[in-house]
Amino acid sequence: MKINPRFILVGMVVILSGTPWIWAHEKHHHEEETSPKTEAPIPQEALNAINHDYLENVRPIFKQKCFDCHSQYTHYPWYYAIPGLQQLLDHDMEEGKKHLDLSNDFPFKGHEDTTPLEDLEEIEKVIQKNEMPMFRYKLLHWNAWWSDEEKETVLKWLQESQQKIHPWAGNMKKDENDTSESILDR
Repeated sequence: MKINPRFILVGMVVILSGTPWIWAHEKHHHEEETSPKTEAPIPQEALNAINHDYLENVRPIFKQKCFDCHSQYTHYPWYYAIPGLQQLLDHDMEEGKKHLDLSNDFPFKGHEDTTPLEDLEEIEKVIQKNEMPMFRYKLLHWNAWWSDEEKETVLKWLQESQQKIHPWAGNMKKDENDTSESILDR
């Protein structure tokens, strides 16, 4: 049985436009940070070592899973030209880069007031909670789902990177209201 492409397109538009929870900004909030930042700069050698491991092991995974919304290297899908969806995608990409911009390797850019350690902790948290890639993105991009091996590779890099930064993050305190756990708390 051959499926008419128009049927798929109409079905996607009906499903996606009829489910407002899919369009929500999925659990990410722009809350003001209250934790103090690192007073001592992180040595360039530590950042270089983290970036080397990132380029070798993690960037290829992020390129497939994250770059469309979190970098300047967006590959626009065929449905980008559909009115309504284009605006949604533009909004998602703008928000994605505000949170974290992976365009220029590690240390990443994003919120101006975050440290590299905070970026690593946040990435770890959203991956462990399966918040990224966003569900609606995974619905249309089946290769965006994390395999166990990919997740393990990225989480290992995140944890090792946090340990490399940790000696210089001694002045950083977690917000008392933050109940999340990172590798540094284990």
